[in-house]
Amino acid sequence: MDSHQTNISKKGFRHVKAIKNLGYTLIEMSIAVMIIGLVVTVLADLYPKITESSAKKQSEIQTERLEQAILGFVFAQGRLPCPSADINGVENCALQKGDFPFRTLGMSSPIRNQAGLALRYAVFDKALTGAADMELTVLKDRYEAYIATDNNSVGITPVAQSSVLNPGAPNGLDLCHALSNGSSTSNDTTYLHTGSGALLEHVAYLIHDSGLSDADNVNGVFDGSNTSTATDLGFDQPSNITGHSNDDYVYVKSFNQLWSDLDCSSVISSVGHAHPNTASASAIMNQALADYKVQAELAADVAGADIAAAAAAILSGASGTASAAATIPIATSESINTAGAAAATAPLSVAAVVAAAASVVTASVVTGMAAANKIGADQLVVDVNAKLIEINTLNASIYSNVLLADDAGIYQR
Repeated sequence: MDSHQTNISKKGFRHVKAIKNLGYTLIEMSIAVMIIGLVVTVLADLYPKITESSAKKQSEIQTERLEQAILGFVFAQGRLPCPSADINGVENCALQKGDFPFRTLGMSSPIRNQAGLALRYAVFDKALTGAADMELTVLKDRYEAYIATDNNSVGITPVAQSSVLNPGAPNGLDLCHALSNGSSTSNDTTYLHTGSGALLEHVAYLIHDSGLSDADNVNGVFDGSNTSTATDLGFDQPSNITGHSNDDYVYVKSFNQLWSDLDCSSVISSVGHAHPNTASASAIMNQALADYKVQAELAADVAGADIAAAAAAILSGASGTASAAATIPIATSESINTAGAAAATAPLSVAAVVAAAASVVTASVVTGMAAANKIGADQLVVDVNAKLIEINTLNASIYSNVLLADDAGIYQR
């Protein structure tokens, strides 16, 4: 074999060897398949978790938006919206549980989760009489201010009592009162609640996302104690996904949370307590000044009586002086007729005249003092009457402001 053939042969060998190097051995192929299998297994295990995490994140964002829509409705209407009977989104106040009322809240399309399922909504709606009421979807008079007022009717003693200040004009203040009632209500499974037994808790309203699937294979897509039955007002406790047997999300708004959102504490403190307390103080001051005026008038009458009594004393003294003076000639005459035996009676008559004259002087002084007291008492009546007119005006203004504040409630209408 010549050198040319030898070179060709070597080149061919290298070409074949290069082709062989481009392939995979059986071991290499096995390893590659094993790695791909592990990756697929990991991805298959992670995919549901990633999907659930994404669904939960979307649900949380969506719920925050819905909570703001509900809060806006409360500020506009002074009540919570009712559930919708179906996915048309229009509230139906015969229900306490149903679909989310998106149209009533001004939204254009149904609210759905990632699985395309409509969100559910339930509300606490316990109707009672008067101030005890907790029917959160109805705007009605509930708040009764404790106030002592005579409504500025002078002469009528103020009476402290709890009363509706603006009957027929309910507002957010009445809703705040209902929330306060709800926060302390006793457990009742016939009204909206989460949990059961010792864990049972009533809430103001609730949004329910049924998740992506029927995780527990019971009640369709509703897992745990969550159901689609309109009269079943029990839900699971709010939580993250509890496991493979429950992928529902339950978002609640407690009475205290909604109370805080509406700033009920400051409203009740100022409108519900401070204003009525000020009106009570004004009414009591008004009555006290009216009573003082009566006392001043009595004092003026007594001063007038003192003047009359002092004048009578002057007249009595003058009469006594004249009577005593009349006894002097008689005493002198008796002294002459008795040759001095009755001489002692003359000085006594003179002394009687002096005493009677002194009583006249004293009565004159008393009369002057009584007259001065009368002037002072009359002036006091005038001053007290002027103050009473002022406090009447102030009392009327305060009471009017109390009514206006109560009428405004938690927002300006």
